[in-house]
Amino acid sequence: MQALLQKKNKMLDEALQLALKAQEKVEKRLEELKEKANSLQTQNEYLGTRIEGNEEDKGALKYELRRLEQELRQTTSIHTQLSQHRIELEDKANDLEAEKASVSAELQYIKREDMLDETGRTKPILIESESKLIDRLQINEFLFSAQQTKNPVKMLVEKVSHLLELLHTAQTSSDLYLQDLQRSNSMLTALRGKNMALYEKVQLCETWKMRALLKIVSNAFEARQNVKGHVQAKHRGEALYLDGLQYTNKELKELVRVVKSYEKHEVVKSIQLQENSLAKPSVPCLIDILNLCPYLGVLNLNRNKLDEDAIAELQTFVERIPGVTVVTRDPVKGDIIAKSGHQLRLTIKLEHQEPADEMETADPTEGDDLMQDPSGAQADAFLASASGVSSQTKLQGPTAKGYPPGAVGTSRTLLPEQKGGLGASLPRIPGAAPRS
Repeated sequence: MQALLQKKNKMLDEALQLALKAQEKVEKRLEELKEKANSLQTQNEYLGTRIEGNEEDKGALKYELRRLEQELRQTTSIHTQLSQHRIELEDKANDLEAEKASVSAELQYIKREDMLDETGRTKPILIESESKLIDRLQINEFLFSAQQTKNPVKMLVEKVSHLLELLHTAQTSSDLYLQDLQRSNSMLTALRGKNMALYEKVQLCETWKMRALLKIVSNAFEARQNVKGHVQAKHRGEALYLDGLQYTNKELKELVRVVKSYEKHEVVKSIQLQENSLAKPSVPCLIDILNLCPYLGVLNLNRNKLDEDAIAELQTFVERIPGVTVVTRDPVKGDIIAKSGHQLRLTIKLEHQEPADEMETADPTEGDDLMQDPSGAQADAFLASASGVSSQTKLQGPTAKGYPPGAVGTSRTLLPEQKGGLGASLPRIPGAAPRS
């Protein structure tokens, strides 16, 4: 018990020490708060003295505020008066502008009626027209000089007689031209009839040629056991011999269609297209054939008209064929040789290529439809007009026989309408009044 009491006494001593330290801290905090309270009280007293001193300033500011409010009311009333005065002045200005515009319009009307220019001088009556005859015949120059004289009637009669003489000469020349035109129209009609007949014959020949060329291809695919003397080939359809048949793009496209229709695209291994005058425009069709026949081994294009650009395009396509690893050119013959590893995949023979004609197109007959030629419709319309009537011996205008109905004023060639008189505007003539 003595040990426990000693231990407890020791703990109480420690607690006493802690309590003393806490007491010291509290006393220090109390002193700080007292000092702070004293300072705040001093500051409060100072602010109270300041409040009492600012009462006078507040009174002065209130007086100044009342004075400014009074000045604002006076300024507002003055602004209202000035706004009303400005509106009145704007109304007067608008009235003056309207009066000025009416006076200007009246002056312009008087000048037009009296034919006066800006300086008050009399303007001459001239003709304004887009026709070149006004300048070539010097009509306006003559009118300007005639109106300067006292009696312009004599000069006007002479000018009218001169114009009538020119019209008579033109009428005589027109009759001669009309006779020549009638002969040309008759020749044109005959030539057009011949062209139509020749066109029909050409179309028949083209149709026969197309059928013959396609029959050559179809015979290579069809089995003909019943034909006497025909020897059946072991590998039917593997080779197409189309040398020297003048194949064009149209025939090549039909060739692709026939191969697809017979479903022989996997059978064809050789196509001979020598001496067919194939040029660069035929390259897309050749590419279609290469793309259609995956097992094609030989494409013979010897003695055609393929240039280096066309050959390069073919070589570029061959390089993109799936499975092709190496594409080379024969340095002697120029053939394109494609290999798949060590196996020969495709050979395009390009020996003895001729230079392409400059004026040659891909297909001379492609789009050559005489019925769709716009010049043919124009020729028919011309022959149906009054100019194309062979029985007309004099120029009779749009009322002549053979003139198409409803075309009055549309097919004629007339001079532009000429204007004159008081309201005509003036061309630029040296010495004349400026244009109004």
